[in-house]
Amino acid sequence: MPSNSFSRSCSLIAIIPSFHIMAIYTIFFTLSAAYVAAVITPSVLIVFVFNETGGDFMYRLGKHAALAGTMILSLQVLLAARIKWITRTFGFDIVIRYHKYIVLFGTLLLAAHPVLLAVGPYGMSLLSDLPGPPLIFLGKLSFLLLLVMIAVSLLWKTLRLSFERWRVIHNIIYILVIGIALVHGILIGSDMQKLPLRIIWFALGGGNLVLFAYHRFIRPALLKKHAYRVEEVRKETDNVWTLRLTPTDGRKRFDFAPGQFQFITLYRGRGLPVEEHHFTIASSPEETLQTETTIKVLGDFTSTICKTAPGDLAAVHAPFGRFSYVVHPDETRLYMFAGGIGITPCMSMIRTLHARKLTLPVTLWYGNNRREEILFADELEKISASGHPRLEVVHVLRFPPDGWNGETGFVDREVIRRNAAQLDAATGCYVVGPKPFLKLVSRSLREMGVKNRRLHTEIFSLID
Repeated sequence: MPSNSFSRSCSLIAIIPSFHIMAIYTIFFTLSAAYVAAVITPSVLIVFVFNETGGDFMYRLGKHAALAGTMILSLQVLLAARIKWITRTFGFDIVIRYHKYIVLFGTLLLAAHPVLLAVGPYGMSLLSDLPGPPLIFLGKLSFLLLLVMIAVSLLWKTLRLSFERWRVIHNIIYILVIGIALVHGILIGSDMQKLPLRIIWFALGGGNLVLFAYHRFIRPALLKKHAYRVEEVRKETDNVWTLRLTPTDGRKRFDFAPGQFQFITLYRGRGLPVEEHHFTIASSPEETLQTETTIKVLGDFTSTICKTAPGDLAAVHAPFGRFSYVVHPDETRLYMFAGGIGITPCMSMIRTLHARKLTLPVTLWYGNNRREEILFADELEKISASGHPRLEVVHVLRFPPDGWNGETGFVDREVIRRNAAQLDAATGCYVVGPKPFLKLVSRSLREMGVKNRRLHTEIFSLID
């Protein structure tokens, strides 16, 4: 049987297989319905409670577009704040992508607001008069800042902004956008003089400030107070390092499921950057006293990982993600596809299966450019020889050395087909790696008949 810590790391839907599908859809639709209900609440109150009647149709349509758009923007901080009961249901990578794309819909609604008013009773001077009356100017200023925020988010790499600098700019502009939009709405909107709507508006403003302060300042301070200690810094290859972290003051390590990830802020001093980044937990939850994370040098921050030293401290916010076989207990065979450093969540799952002495059949397709980039080769070979799990490793090299007898090129449909024992309805496929790798393997598996419910993917970047 799994350990208590392992079981607690799984969500309810992973622990109770008989209610697995029902729980997924119940929670999914409940949270989705709650989000939609929140967005339309002001309009519902105006139309059905305050009996909005008569008046110009375009004016009413424009007003409700602004209300819904403002509600969407105001709820953005809730989606980004890593609220566990939300992220456990949908997966944090899905939530943050919804956060990214729903703002575009909210922006379209807000863009429609002045256009509909101009087509209606206010005339085109509403759009052409700049800056216009002060209260109307507030609305224009808020929308302009919103466009700037979106542009910076789309072009942060082109602008050569570091992730941390982009994050600061994004947060500052967001607070300005929401603050100005709420002030504009409550000062210019006649409906906002009604007490229930004023309560909603002030709750949005206050709730945004409180949640933002908790997410960006209070929680990080609490995590730093209970920081983990770096016990070991281990070089895996020329540009890959593993950090082993343990709790301080004899505290218990957090629970997690194999394949999940964590947010880490390293406090190292010595002039090294203090930034929060997400990394997969590569170790097994059966190792109850520590966690390990394996990090590849991919940018400015990760280039400093080699300068981390035993004794440095790390604030850890975890766990996150649903990329784990424990979430899908009805799968009787696992196919894992890892590209480069994408091996880390697969290693966490394989190590867990090995530690629990399970004989589940597992095939790992592991793609790299060159042989010297392969991680954990010896460990994978030993686990395969143990029979726990029944592991087969298929190495695929893009640039193989002379005498290489393994697969070459890319992990495509033909490579998969040659090494797949069987691909039935109970086979779970786990794909993780860079975007091109993920797209190629996912497309190949779909062409081979794998259904979406059996195709599980993990996306590295949260903002690309």
